[in-house]
Amino acid sequence: MNISDDPDIRTFSSAVFAIATAPNSLEFCVGSGSERALSLWNVGSPAATRVFPDDRSAEVHCLCYSPDGSSIVSGLSDNSVVVRSVNSSRERPIVFVGHSNSVCGLSISPDGRFVASASLDWTVKIWDIRSEKCTLTFNGFGDWAKSVLFSRDGRAVFSGSADKSIVKFETTTGRVIWTAEEHNYGVHCLAMSVAGDVLASGSKDSTIRIWLSDYGKCIAVCRGHTDMVSAVDFCPSNDRILGSVSMDRTFRLWNTLDGTCLFVKENVHNGHIWCFRFTFDGQYAISASNDKTLKVWRVNGITGGREKAVGSSSPPPAAPKKGKGRQR
Repeated sequence: MNISDDPDIRTFSSAVFAIATAPNSLEFCVGSGSERALSLWNVGSPAATRVFPDDRSAEVHCLCYSPDGSSIVSGLSDNSVVVRSVNSSRERPIVFVGHSNSVCGLSISPDGRFVASASLDWTVKIWDIRSEKCTLTFNGFGDWAKSVLFSRDGRAVFSGSADKSIVKFETTTGRVIWTAEEHNYGVHCLAMSVAGDVLASGSKDSTIRIWLSDYGKCIAVCRGHTDMVSAVDFCPSNDRILGSVSMDRTFRLWNTLDGTCLFVKENVHNGHIWCFRFTFDGQYAISASNDKTLKVWRVNGITGGREKAVGSSSPPPAAPKKGKGRQR
């Protein structure tokens, strides 16, 4: 398995910090630096299909689609979270304000009602799209909150922090379910398997750890990157396979059952790679960099398949560690 040697390349006027792929089509959304605008693209399209107006005058740091693909959420350098309709330019964007520093991680609940945001203000907030209010602030970190993910049932949130920890907590009460602190440096990114039983974390310590999401037990460590892991994503067509990009300018594919590296592509970009996502069908990988380019790569040789994670049928022998999360 590998990615193609001849990617389609899109060029921007500034670094590309964020991309998100649609859950049901080959559409993807791009957020760049000084351009300070969102644009929608299709894998086969050489030009943007839509550009959203720059009404916030802020850099886009993170993006995610709603589960049905009808909305796109952006986290901005002005500390805000913005929810926009993908299909209608007449609908009023919903703007959530409450963080005191940049928003750098986003996730939407499986039912599409709630948004979780991670911020450099050391907090994770849960926002209700229907009421347009913040329902929970979790502030149990000792440093920046860098990444966030809803569980597959929407009852819990996972967040990775620059304090080296990963925390799983309840969305309604903020009660900590488990805390893991096995990385040597900060946790920069998270990804969830399609089945929801396995979590992957990428760190500034250059490693990726694979966890049982129910218990916080590490079942594999992926070693090979030589700089911070900036993005990870499970392949939708075979969630035993994890993709990753790093500040070392490489793209890698991993077997999540044992942490084996299956493929390496070097010099993917001429600068630091900030983001990467598979398309919904696993047929393409999209990467973006501070070299002002976005590249669409054809993925070859990944066939469908699913194997249960090692140890996922029963809890680990030791009780999971508890954290000291607080809510207000």
